[in-house]
Order: sequence, then structure tokens, then C-alpha cells
Amino acid sequence: MGSYKIQNRKPSPLGGILPLVIKDMHIEQQVIESFVVDAWAKVTPAPQATISCVFSLGVLQVGINSSVIRSELSFQKEGLLNSINRCLDSEELIKALRKDDSPIVTKIIFR
Repeated sequence: MGSYKIQNRKPSPLGGILPLVIKDMHIEQQVIESFVVDAWAKVTPAPQATISCVFSLGVLQVGINSSVIRSELSFQKEGLLNSINRCLDSEELIKALRKDDSPIVTKIIFR
């Protein structure tokens, strides 16, 4: 792991140091994945039907235990996608880790 020079002896806010540590550890993607899964839990209208949630390469794959709920969520896919990205955009840590302003989640697949 890298070393972190202390510029002065004043306390530093964790929010300023944490992105540096995450980048140095090369775990940006894992942290973002965790935030995406948490965002799904916050915005989904059917959390009790979610049996799995996996995010990779911009695609969120959500396992749903009911075909009726899966069908209903399919109609709401665009709104859910926008809500997830808005939720992620409101997170300061995600802002610090992102490489650009493009949406993090580009597609949702219900299984």
C-alpha cells in the first residue's frame, strides 16, 4: 500500500482521505458495486422480492422471486435506473471515485 504524507498536523476529514485510500488499494470498483446494491435496496418498490443483486460493467442484475413482480418492475425499469443513478450521484464518496459524469448503472436485468 502507498504512503500518505501528512502535510500538516491538523486533523483531516475522513471524507478527504478515504477516496485516496480506496484508490491506493485499487478497490474502487468493489466500493461502487456495494453502493449500487445499497441504492437498489433504497429505491426498489419490492425489496421483499429481491433474492439477489449483482453489479458489473454498468449492468445491474436483480433476481426477483415472483414473475408478477418481475413483470411489474420491467415496466418501471427506466424510472428505477434513473432513481439508482440519482441516489449514487448524491454520494460524496462516489463522486470522488468516479472517472467521469456518465451514469454508473446503464442497464437493469431482472431474472
